[in-house]
Amino acid sequence: MICKLNQFNISKAMNLKNLQTLILGLTLPLTWAHATSDATRKMQTKVFETSPHTCSLKRFTLGQITFDSKSSESAGRIEMISALVETTDPTCIKDYAFVQWIRGCVYSRSYKKSDKSLVSHFGYSRQNRGQSTPFVHADWEVDSMKVDPLYYGAPANSVTDPKRLDYYRIPKAKIDFTKQEKALPELEKLVNFRASYDIAQDLTKPYAIHSVKDSPTQASWYPN
Repeated sequence: MICKLNQFNISKAMNLKNLQTLILGLTLPLTWAHATSDATRKMQTKVFETSPHTCSLKRFTLGQITFDSKSSESAGRIEMISALVETTDPTCIKDYAFVQWIRGCVYSRSYKKSDKSLVSHFGYSRQNRGQSTPFVHADWEVDSMKVDPLYYGAPANSVTDPKRLDYYRIPKAKIDFTKQEKALPELEKLVNFRASYDIAQDLTKPYAIHSVKDSPTQASWYPN
């Protein structure tokens, strides 16, 4: 999900019900996918209508790389994502940022021999929104270890502080989104190769596109 920065107040970050946010990641059309023996690569993109004399959101893009490993002894999967926002010119790029959401829980189960049932134990906790909470999210919630809901957000003094986006990645190479077979390798580089991007806090020249990446812990399965 992306949002306009002035929609989030750090001191009131727990109250998000009245925010006018733009949810994109769940509804984007799949534009291109390519699979190899060990990986599947996908790109989703949405282009927005823009005004000729106003800086505004131009494009939102997701690149996804999924690696699967399977054998008779184990199976594993890891998904890596690069997300990019592009505006019509550099003057409003810092008005847009990413917010991650989560739904689900982590639990363990034990076997109750007396009635042959499985009992669930919700004993796991995590850092969420600046405090330790049970790892139970029945509904979609903002997922952030810090009070500030921004994903990849840097420490800042206020909602409008541009330093909140200091950790965002700026692609070094121009990405041609009209040619998917060329765009997807560049999106993959933003996840895996430091040489492919600059960090926003190190740049002095203007830019109209920034990105973040997500490489979660691999999920594995082992037979009993």
